[in-house]
Amino acid sequence: MTAIPTLDIDIYADAETLAPYAVYAQLRALGPVVHMPRRC
Repeated sequence: MTAIPTLDIDIYADAETLAPYAVYAQLRALGPVVHMPRRC
């Protein structure tokens, strides 16, 4: 069994809201399912 990748970024922070494409690229690179602990 493979572990689910984790990304600990606040996607609703000002910097990510104004320029989200770097975060989108990170999410796509990690795979189809990513655990985001700040959103839980």
